[in-house]
Amino acid sequence: MPLVFLLFPALEIYLYVVLGGAIGAWATIGVVLGAIVGGLAIVRFQGFSMLLGARRALLEGKEPAGPIIEGVAVLIAGLLLIVPGMISDVLGLLLLVPPLRRALIGLIAKSISTRLRGTVRAAAAEAGEIIDVTFTEVPPEPPSSIDSTQRKPPDPR
Repeated sequence: MPLVFLLFPALEIYLYVVLGGAIGAWATIGVVLGAIVGGLAIVRFQGFSMLLGARRALLEGKEPAGPIIEGVAVLIAGLLLIVPGMISDVLGLLLLVPPLRRALIGLIAKSISTRLRGTVRAAAAEAGEIIDVTFTEVPPEPPSSIDSTQRKPPDPR
């Protein structure tokens, strides 16, 4: 794992050298500064957008987790754009594409869910008490099916 921390910056520097050789030093500096400015703008405006999306979801009676998670993903994309490096810029730009972002969020959620299920099962097995339950939700009966003999007559007052 520590090798990754050495290889990643080396690869970033190599890509900057290749880009600088292809488009020139000043254009490469322009690309880096443009990515930083774009990342800062995304981080700044996404914070407000995330709060507004969560508030809107709450007002509509929906779960605010979806907009918050999407907002955090876009904030991470902005931070990746701020960090100098071609690989981090590409990853940040990919996170800004909504279908890719949602797919990544789904993969991460599935991975976390799988790990949590395994942890819960392991903890239950260690406790020695496992209760296996199957349940069925019974819908309430509609009011029209109540027997007329069970209804109370209206109060004549």
